[in-house]
Amino acid sequence: MPEPTADETQDEFISRCMADEESMTDFPDQDQRLAFCFSTWQQYTEEDTLRQNISRGENMERRFVPLEKLELRQDDDGAMSISGMAAVIGQESEDLGGFTEIIEEGAFDAAIEASDVRALYNHDSNYLLGRTASGTLRIEARSDGLFYEVPDLPPSRRDVYELIERGDVTGNSFAFTVEEDRWEQRDDGRQVRYITQVRELFDVGPVVYPAYSQTVVSARALERAKASAPEARNDHPRVKHAKRRVELEDQMP
Repeated sequence: MPEPTADETQDEFISRCMADEESMTDFPDQDQRLAFCFSTWQQYTEEDTLRQNISRGENMERRFVPLEKLELRQDDDGAMSISGMAAVIGQESEDLGGFTEIIEEGAFDAAIEASDVRALYNHDSNYLLGRTASGTLRIEARSDGLFYEVPDLPPSRRDVYELIERGDVTGNSFAFTVEEDRWEQRDDGRQVRYITQVRELFDVGPVVYPAYSQTVVSARALERAKASAPEARNDHPRVKHAKRRVELEDQMP
């Protein structure tokens, strides 16, 4: 089925869609075909608006990295440190509910320079562990991920160290906004989001619960990702939507 392109106007796409052989085969009736083409364009513009909003960094997002990326150290004098990978670079994430995500190398470089990042426990500012501006948190973009270290954990936060040590804490997380990304649809219909530049890093640190679903944009982005994934032709959501629209129109006096 035809898909709109970034350089097409609505009229240009509708004209191309109406003349498309596959559209004509599936929708021989001209009115039905027009309804399908218009529905496809409408969904494309909604998805494009959403992706632009995400790309402009208008919403803060959070991601989770499993516990094996977190390390503990305690010196002979009792000084405690926490370090680990808050984000993984170049690896496809687990299913975020309809799309997967890959953070590209270099995506964090500008954000590290521009952000005053905090190390927080459970993203809670009441559990401050360190801060880049004061030198109590170190952040580094490596080839395999976003590394952070709290080199001297405050004694008042020893409980966090002990919770990690005994296995009660499940991993690391980070909060961020996106400056630039791109989307790709795989042959199997899966949507993949590539984050090419992070705008701002807010915080990193250990968390109890995975934060995959704790992104402001997830609910809307995931639904649209699902809607744009191709299914069997007759079950394609756009086809079903167009057919339903035609059925409703036929019922009108």
